[in-house]
Amino acid sequence: MSQTGINPPSMFQLAGVPPGFFGETHVVISVWSDASIWNAEYSILSKRPAESLIQKSVTFDVSSYPSELPPVDKAFMEAEALSQAKIDLILELEQRAKAAGREDLAYLPIELQPEPNTPVTLWVHDIYPEKFRAMFDGTASPSLKRYLQLVMSIGRIKGPN
Repeated sequence: MSQTGINPPSMFQLAGVPPGFFGETHVVISVWSDASIWNAEYSILSKRPAESLIQKSVTFDVSSYPSELPPVDKAFMEAEALSQAKIDLILELEQRAKAAGREDLAYLPIELQPEPNTPVTLWVHDIYPEKFRAMFDGTASPSLKRYLQLVMSIGRIKGPN
């Protein structure tokens, strides 16, 4: 958690796919725990064919989890969410490639790389403003909700209409 008490989400960027299939694509991950339940939520923001948002979550009840196994913690849950987001993107790529008649691209290796930008960067540059609001409305993560509330209070640089 940062000095401000806000736990910023992790962010990853899609790589390895021709830009025409997804355009700029980001995965935002928030992890939190409630008693014996660990939660991870991932949001996939994509530019093509139109701006879209997919939000899903992963939960893990550790109340009967054997202590001899590696711990379920923030890192574990982030990896789980990242893995699930990658599966969703692989399935979506397969559908889009087949629909475009480009089956040769359906099984390209997808990578999710740590993102140098943050949601603040996207927001300030007026990228996905409606999807940020939808992410805020749809999240169950208290820290992501607070983080997005702060981000959306910042002014945006709007391009020419």
